[in-house]
Amino acid sequence: MVDTGADTRFFNTFFAAEPNVTLLEPFVFEEAPARHVGGIRVETAKGPVHFTVHVPEAYPQGELLFWPKEIVGYAHQSIPKLPQHGGFLCLTTHTINHLPTRLAQEMRQLHGWLKRYYMQEELDEHYEYIAIRGAKCGHLHFDEEPADYGANRFVTQQSGTFAYSLLRPANTAVDLPTQAPTFLGSGLGNVAARWAANAHQPRYAGMWTLLSQEPVLQRKLRVERWGDLLPLLPEDFYAQMRQLGLEHGFRRQSPPSLGNRFMLAVGYPIPGSGGQEITWDTLFIPLSLLRRDASISAVRNRFEALGKQRVVWGEASNAAYSRFFGRGQLPAALVGRRVLIIGVGALGSCLAETLVRGGQRELDFADSDLVAPGNICRSRYRFRDAGSPKSLALQHHLEALSPYVSVQIHDSIPNTAPGAQNWARTAAWLNEYDLIFDCSANNEVLTTLHHAVPATRVLHISITEGAEELIAVASEAGCSLQERREQLLAHVGRPAHPEFREGAGCWHPTFRAAGANIEAMVGLAISELAEMARQKKTFRTFSLHHVPGRGIQVSTDQHYTQTQLSLQLVITGECLEQIKQLTQQHYPKEFGGVLVGNYSEDGSCAIVSRIIVPAKFKNSPTSFTPDPACINRQLQALPEQLQYLGDWHSHPDGPSQPSSTDRATIAKLATHPNVRTDSPILLIAQTKQHQVFSHFFVHHHGQLHAYQSSVS
Repeated sequence: MVDTGADTRFFNTFFAAEPNVTLLEPFVFEEAPARHVGGIRVETAKGPVHFTVHVPEAYPQGELLFWPKEIVGYAHQSIPKLPQHGGFLCLTTHTINHLPTRLAQEMRQLHGWLKRYYMQEELDEHYEYIAIRGAKCGHLHFDEEPADYGANRFVTQQSGTFAYSLLRPANTAVDLPTQAPTFLGSGLGNVAARWAANAHQPRYAGMWTLLSQEPVLQRKLRVERWGDLLPLLPEDFYAQMRQLGLEHGFRRQSPPSLGNRFMLAVGYPIPGSGGQEITWDTLFIPLSLLRRDASISAVRNRFEALGKQRVVWGEASNAAYSRFFGRGQLPAALVGRRVLIIGVGALGSCLAETLVRGGQRELDFADSDLVAPGNICRSRYRFRDAGSPKSLALQHHLEALSPYVSVQIHDSIPNTAPGAQNWARTAAWLNEYDLIFDCSANNEVLTTLHHAVPATRVLHISITEGAEELIAVASEAGCSLQERREQLLAHVGRPAHPEFREGAGCWHPTFRAAGANIEAMVGLAISELAEMARQKKTFRTFSLHHVPGRGIQVSTDQHYTQTQLSLQLVITGECLEQIKQLTQQHYPKEFGGVLVGNYSEDGSCAIVSRIIVPAKFKNSPTSFTPDPACINRQLQALPEQLQYLGDWHSHPDGPSQPSSTDRATIAKLATHPNVRTDSPILLIAQTKQHQVFSHFFVHHHGQLHAYQSSVS
C-alpha cells in the first residue's frame, strides 16, 4: 500500500542525513504527475552541484531522476527539458523492491557518475550517440559498415545527393502516439546501400554532406542553431545547394509527409570498435531555401542569415547488415548460401522465417499450394492470406521482416526422371542452389533430388504426429534420402504418411501439431545445423525427440568407415548414448545387447538405429551372457523395416580389441540360419578412466575388420 505522506517524510529524512548532501528544498508530493519533488546540493571537488529530484509515487518501482542545474551535455545525460536545468542523469540502477536499499544504491550511482564524468571527464569505451531534442520530421535508416570509411572516400567530394524510399508513412491516428514517417536511404557518401532490390525502390532524392566533427556545442550537447552548425559544413555544401536550387525537379519531388521541406543527411566520423566509422543524422530544410542563385556566395549569404533560427533535426539509424543481425545472426556458412525451400507449409514457413531472422539473403520457394484457413494456426500466414498462393504470401511476410532478403517463388518440383523431356531443365535449375531444404514429405521430390543434385546440397526435414519428433536427413554414402527417412520413421514407430483429415472432404491428410511445438522443433534443428556450420562440418542426419520430463533430446548420426572393404557404418547418437549409460550403470561388470537397424539398398552401409538389451543375463567383470529367449522375443517383435545387425558388449577397464571368445561368438552368428546377415557387426564399449569409447568391427569372410570414425 502506497503511503505518500510517510514516503515524503522518509525522503526528507534520508537526504538530510546523506553525507556531502544538503537538503535545500524539502520533498513534497505533487498529485498531477504523481511524484515526490525536492531539491538537494551535492558537494564535489569541482564545487557544489544542485539537483531537482523526482521520485515516482510507486518507488522503488519506477525510475528516480536527478535533474542538475549546473551540468549539461555530459556523457549519459539526457536532453534538457526542465527550465534552467540540464538533462537528467542516466544512472541505470538495478531494481530492488526495498525503498531504503534502492535509494542508497541510487546515491552510490550518483556519486560515481559525478566523479567519473563530471570531475574526471572520462570517455567511455563505447561511443554514445548524441541525443535529439524536439519534434522529429522523419526517421532515416541507412547502411554504413565500418569498412565503408576508407581514406579516400571524401577526398574529392564532401557533399552530394542520395536516394531514399518511404518505408512507413506517418501515423496520424488521433488515438495513437504520433510517429514520423520512416525512410530507407542509399548512396549516402556515395556508398550504395546493400538492401535487397525489393526493399529499396527509390522515389525521392535528398542531399548529404560531411561535417568536420560531431554537431555538438560542448561534450554531448547537440547544435540547435544554424549559426552553430554552419562552421562545421564543408566548402562544397553551398555549391551542392546551388545545384539543387537550379534543378526544378528536385524541389517538386520531396514526399508530402515532409511538408515543404527536403531531407539533408549530415555525416561525421565517430569512434568504432575497429577504428573510425561514419554515422549519419538527418535534418529538414525548407524548400524555400532552394533558389536559382547566380552564385555560390548568394547561397552562403542566405544560410548565414539564418543565424539563430533552430535546426529541425530528424532521426537516423544505422541498419547495416552487421547491426541488423548482430544480436542473432546465424553462421554465414548457413545463411550465406543461395537456399531453396521445397514446401512452405507449417514446417517450411517456420524454417524460412527462422533463416531470414538469422540473416538469410537469397531464399527461394517451390510450392504451388494455396493458403487454407486451417493453415493459419501453425504457419507464418495471416487470415487475410487465405486463398492466396503460399509462396507469394510468405514472400511478402519475409520481405517485411528484412530489407536484405531476396525471395523468388516457383511452382512445385515437376514430376520427372532422368531422360524425360523436362529433366535437363529441372536438374539445371536445382543445381543453381547451394542448399535445398525439402519440407514437402513427398517421396517423388526426394527421388528427383537424389538423382539431380549432389548429396551434400540437400536436407530433408519432416515432423511426426504432434511434432513429437523431427527428422533432418542429410544424404549419406550408400543411403538415399528416402531410405534414411523411412529408416528413422520406422525407428520412432511413426507412420510414413499422415492420417489426419480436417473435416469432411477428400483432400490430402496432414499431421496434427501445434504451432508452438513445430516452432520449438525447428528452432532447435536450426541450432544444430548452425553448430555444424560453425565447425565447418558437412551436415549430418539427426533427429529430435520430445521426451516427457526431459524436454527435446538430440540424436545425431555418427559415421564410421571400413576402407579395405568399402563399407560404411552409421549409428545414431541416441544409441551411443544409451550404450554409454548402460555400460556405466553396470560397471565394473560387463553388459551388452543387440544392434538393430537396416542396410542400404546396395548393402554397403549398415545403419544402427536401435539397441536391444536383455532383461535376463549373467555377467561378471570379464564376461556377459544374455538370455537367448529374451533377446529372440524382442527381435521377433521388431517392425519389418528393422533387422538384426550385430552384437555389442562392454569391456570394463579392458582392451579395445575383441577377445577370442568374442571372435568365436560373432563368427558363429555369421553362419546362423536365423541371422539375416553374413557380415554381423561387433561393438566393444571400452571403459577407461570412467569414460566410454566405442570400437566397431565387422565380420567378413571369416575375419574381423575394424571401422574407423569418420570426422567431417
